[in-house]
Amino acid sequence: MNSVSPSKFAAFLQTAKTASPKLASPRLLSVCLAVALASSQASAQTASLLRIRGMNRGESIKTDHLVETDITTTLAGTKANALRMLITYDASYGAFTTEWPLIRAYVVKKVQWCQAAGIKAVLCIDFSPWDDQGIHYNTQAMWQRSDLSSEYCALWTDLVNDMAPYRSTVWAYDLINEPNYESYNVTPPQWRQLAIDEVQAIHAIDPLAWCVYDVGPLVTSATLVPMPVTRVIYNTHFYRPGPFCNEDLSVTTPGVGTHRYPGTDSSYVASFGNATANKTNMMAYLQNIRNFQTQYNVPIYMGEFSVSAGAQLPDSANWLADVVSVVEGWGWNWTYHGFKEAKEWDLFQFDTQRKASVLAGLANNVPPDTDTVASAVPIMFETENLTVLASSDTARIITSGQFSNGEGTILDANAVGDYVTYNVPGLIAGSYDLRIGVKDTNTRGIWQNAVAPAGSTTFSNHGVPYDEYTPGDVFTEVDLGTLNLGSSGDKQFRFTVTGKNASSSGYTIAFDYIKLIPQ
Repeated sequence: MNSVSPSKFAAFLQTAKTASPKLASPRLLSVCLAVALASSQASAQTASLLRIRGMNRGESIKTDHLVETDITTTLAGTKANALRMLITYDASYGAFTTEWPLIRAYVVKKVQWCQAAGIKAVLCIDFSPWDDQGIHYNTQAMWQRSDLSSEYCALWTDLVNDMAPYRSTVWAYDLINEPNYESYNVTPPQWRQLAIDEVQAIHAIDPLAWCVYDVGPLVTSATLVPMPVTRVIYNTHFYRPGPFCNEDLSVTTPGVGTHRYPGTDSSYVASFGNATANKTNMMAYLQNIRNFQTQYNVPIYMGEFSVSAGAQLPDSANWLADVVSVVEGWGWNWTYHGFKEAKEWDLFQFDTQRKASVLAGLANNVPPDTDTVASAVPIMFETENLTVLASSDTARIITSGQFSNGEGTILDANAVGDYVTYNVPGLIAGSYDLRIGVKDTNTRGIWQNAVAPAGSTTFSNHGVPYDEYTPGDVFTEVDLGTLNLGSSGDKQFRFTVTGKNASSSGYTIAFDYIKLIPQ
């Protein structure tokens, strides 16, 4: 639906009413204005985001020999418009408290080079700040630390403050590189909450910053759940099938590996889910992320993909061409791994065929293009799935093909003061636009929403009373405005009958869903 301003919509209806008073009743006017307002507010939840196509590089202050012209001349010459920087640290550097200021200064220098080249920077943390204490990156010992969140949020606070003069150069903050439990097949259970905490810490300094959330390995539709925070880019990495992409990483014999692409090999199944590797099956492997993108209009970023220079040619070049073709066709952002670093991934060594495949994709940066993407994804709670904590009368499930999930709920209220209270679980502190899906009809009452923390008996009214009466069935959405939650956790949502329309024959109230849109 295209957005239309409420004022213009009201002017249109007033004109229509003058021409034909029967065309625009007060009820119709209010409904149409609500639709226009909802459309306008929905538009406010999108943002323009530059599409990036670039390269990826591990940034080590101890071993990196990159010079400014590598970025301003070599990288810029490829038509890349972004450099993803993996910020690293390990105990060999020295004590972390001593090294961290030096690392930060090093990152600033690289971002300055990017700024000079007109290239966007993606900053990504790729280390454990406790490595000098023997707690290594992506180990269970790291993920199970009680100060995991506070420490990583402090790191991001430092980095985002450092980037204050360069905000126009930073495309996004990539929260953690490849979060896993010592194996890229297991996502740490602490990861999602850590990411939420990191985004909130970053937005406390720069509310307009985009943050990159790695969706983790072995992506399924069940694991792809929108983040309850704003301005999130969803990231995946792709090195599959593993036996082909990782062949001869020492590059003892460039371009003559034995695995084939396209090709069939039983060893591909474990990492690829299919013995046959080709573009069709590549798309099938990534389809869950594509579905997630189209369902929520969220930006997707393939932060890393690559194939070893030791893999067979021209198969490796064909694999790269297919990956680029897929991500370009789906409108994904991407950065190839890697730029002038480990020889197995470096496009500037050994052969020109792999480089040509990537450069063909980078050429799409001219001219630059932007995407209109969701900056906030609604969090939906179907009322039929929520726990009823208390009700004055029977609260039951009803069905209709017009409900968002085929079902809704009704309170068989029969008097003023009747109520139903739902438990809405796991909300994050912050501001939300609260919207309620309802089924209006001629037996409905007027209700007032109120919200309270779990276990509390003190409710605060939110929004104005809503009249569910209409002469016939109408499925619609009520916008109750901004809801500010000062704490995280379960919340109680109560709907209390405050009266009824003179034309209504009853006091029942019916709901489809509770929707919260992060602000």
